[in-house]
Amino acid sequence: MHWTPTIWTAGWRDRAPCAGHDAPLSAGRSRRRDLPAALIFQAPFCMSYVFIGMTILLTAYGQLVLKWQVGVHGHLLASPIQPLNLLQLLLKPWVISAFVAAFGASLCWMAALSRMPLSRAYPYMAINFFIVALFAAVLFREQLDAYKIAGTLIIMLGVVVLSRSVA
Repeated sequence: MHWTPTIWTAGWRDRAPCAGHDAPLSAGRSRRRDLPAALIFQAPFCMSYVFIGMTILLTAYGQLVLKWQVGVHGHLLASPIQPLNLLQLLLKPWVISAFVAAFGASLCWMAALSRMPLSRAYPYMAINFFIVALFAAVLFREQLDAYKIAGTLIIMLGVVVLSRSVA
């Protein structure tokens, strides 16, 4: 079987599965629309991976922004924590953007899970370890020693192994 340049439009329950992009959809409930080959990808592509990627990026963004804002406004969290100070921190625009990113990541994650089994999707979330560790070292001068690098590589290897599993 080889993939042909068509786009299937259907409800999420009728879509072609990720592993078999050219699998037929259920009859009667979906439409097929042919497009010029120049307008679409020539290789199998699955939206679930786009949603997983967006989840990873939004999650990493939120973590890095929260770390940055707590570093800048750490005095608001001095012991004992005062409710008014905490509210001031929570209402900072960058902190709000981190929470919006977390909400967006949750929406993307739900979209990914509607298209892919959890056991296949969840290993990709380990990529966050790599992204956050790398950017924390660059942006916040956090130490990235041999143990963190080795641990991150082991996690990434685990992602590769788990992603090869047929789910």
